[in-house]
Amino acid sequence: MDKIGSGRSEWVALAPKLAEGADAGNAEGLGIELAYALPKNPQAVLNVVDPLEGDGHILEVSRVCGIPFIETVPAGYKVKALRAVRNVTEPRLRDVKARCIEALEKS
Repeated sequence: MDKIGSGRSEWVALAPKLAEGADAGNAEGLGIELAYALPKNPQAVLNVVDPLEGDGHILEVSRVCGIPFIETVPAGYKVKALRAVRNVTEPRLRDVKARCIEALEKS
């Protein structure tokens, strides 16, 4: 699971499968790894987050884009993540991109 944080598309793409069987600790870790990947490969991350909000799903936008780090937020993370997500131009990701930006700004 820690490879997901690298942002490599093939690792990020595994997140939905891992989420299916994740317990509480692994679910939290998965969200954190996707958050690490967000500034590196925002399109890949936006492709795997749950498009529905409010259902408590592990891959919910607010959980991934809401800066879910437990202890220390990486230096400059919010600025880098916002810049990266704003640069996503894929039309089909427009709505999830907007919700991710909103979650980042509120965090």
